[in-house]
Amino acid sequence: MTVETRTPDTGREVSIIGREVALQAAGFVGGVVVALGSLLLLHAAGLRPSLSSVMVTFTLVPALLSLTVGAWLLRRRSGAADAVGLRRPRPGLGWLLLAFPVMVLGAVAFAVGVALVFFGGEPPKTAGASDIVGLPPATAVVTAIGVVVIVPMAEELLFRGFLLTWLRGRFGPGRGPGVAAAVVSAAIFAVCHVAPPVMAYVFVVGLVLAWARLRFDSLLPGFLLHAANNALVVVGAFSAL
Repeated sequence: MTVETRTPDTGREVSIIGREVALQAAGFVGGVVVALGSLLLLHAAGLRPSLSSVMVTFTLVPALLSLTVGAWLLRRRSGAADAVGLRRPRPGLGWLLLAFPVMVLGAVAFAVGVALVFFGGEPPKTAGASDIVGLPPATAVVTAIGVVVIVPMAEELLFRGFLLTWLRGRFGPGRGPGVAAAVVSAAIFAVCHVAPPVMAYVFVVGLVLAWARLRFDSLLPGFLLHAANNALVVVGAFSAL
């Protein structure tokens, strides 16, 4: 893994990015609270949203609020966008053509292995993906676009932008600390997906996305991989009908 990438130069900058991590994470948590509150209000009004609607709400609302907070953070501090990787990637994007199948096949293999060992062979699936097909057609299309575009944007900015940059600053420069930062960020990314079989899949995906962030010194390659992965999941959900 190539980890020679720009890191925060001072302890003050690391502290600032740490606060920005907390603020964007708070945006995500706030989105969960908003989604839960909306569903409780519907329940109090005697309405019963479908499970598909519930899952989609808990997928998209936190992502939208987290992305909104992230965009605000980027605007309020000069140099923040460059610091978290919103810049032109280094040459060599052709590697993504190999990285994508390696990421997907490796994640599936690891998730299946975890499922066989710990969960009696229950097949892993991405939370919220199969729920899209239970929505009305127009809503399903809009939701699919959100899952393929909005969710990767929000998660890349939080996990490979602010969080990974902060971890690199905390752990220091060099290959070893870079690998450690990538592993920790992937583990946190996986835990946030809650369901254990899904967490195994997401952990491997998170490792590859962290590699892309560090290898190309930019968020763009990771976003492309992330969007392609989510698109594959959505297409798989629809093709299973």
